[in-house]
Amino acid sequence: MIDNLNSVLDNSRSRSDVVGLSAAVAWRNGRKWVGVSGRSTDEQPIHSNMVFGIGSATKTYVATLILKYVEKGLFKLDDPVADCLTDPPVDLANITIRQLLNHTSGLYNYMAHPDYNAALYAHPDTVWTAPILLGSFMQAPYARPGESWHYSAANYLILGMLIEKLTGNAVHDEIQRELLQPVDLSDTYLYPQQLYDASRMAHLWMVLDSSGVRMDVNTLVEYPPHRGMFSSVWTAGAINATALDAATWLTSLFAGQIITEASLQEMTKPAPLSGTAKYGLGIMTENIEGVEAIGHSGGIGYSSEILYFPSDSLSIAVLCNCEADPMSIVAALYREIKK
Repeated sequence: MIDNLNSVLDNSRSRSDVVGLSAAVAWRNGRKWVGVSGRSTDEQPIHSNMVFGIGSATKTYVATLILKYVEKGLFKLDDPVADCLTDPPVDLANITIRQLLNHTSGLYNYMAHPDYNAALYAHPDTVWTAPILLGSFMQAPYARPGESWHYSAANYLILGMLIEKLTGNAVHDEIQRELLQPVDLSDTYLYPQQLYDASRMAHLWMVLDSSGVRMDVNTLVEYPPHRGMFSSVWTAGAINATALDAATWLTSLFAGQIITEASLQEMTKPAPLSGTAKYGLGIMTENIEGVEAIGHSGGIGYSSEILYFPSDSLSIAVLCNCEADPMSIVAALYREIKK
């Protein structure tokens, strides 16, 4: 099967026009597979120990951390955020922790602000903070809390601030201690607050002009935009990881090694307002080849899809170093596994 999976990966990458990618499968019984395809640079192929940005899949980690604190009795999901986070940079009146987690707070998505992208490109080496981001790019709410579902990165920046306020620790330290160390994972980082060997970062390929041609961003500009790009999403999308760490972590999560079964049930229950998005607490339910899969996608230059298949007790992670649709690659790998 391993040779077949490698072949499927190469063919899927070519069909999807992906520059380079790393993929992993982690079974609940401990079995693992890692595959790579394509290139990081024009001279260097992708290697299995390379690290990619996973974008919004970060939200699953942050939601899990919040549920750990609920289990410890620090707060309840339906507690008002304003009771825990005083003097916030935005109005949090009547918003609960649950509503931040499932995107029913009504808060504006600051990444949609017309000046957001220009600010990032103008300051590629800036490390943004949540108060500055929320103070600079927020607009009027989409709706009152609990009235509708709107995906908003602002929800998860506020959760990051809440974590640091209540614990007195940096979020990346809490993620390491509460989520990663218990399952012996060491190739996951909240970047740039948590640095790693830059040579391990898969180069990012983006379209930077009207030519429509992807370019290796790492080699074209004096300051590649990684610090500004990732810090601007922080706890909404700044985790960098290897494909194997991402797949192993999600399998460990659903094996009950991090939070309780009751918390997992709470996490995976879609918010009624989320409709076809089937969004729970930092996680969504997908249909792959007619089978339920649970996880999250991400896109911040890099693209990711990290999904757990309950019926098969396995997770598949596909991480790409360009804008892409990794879902089709996950589906192709899953089809091969099921043969």
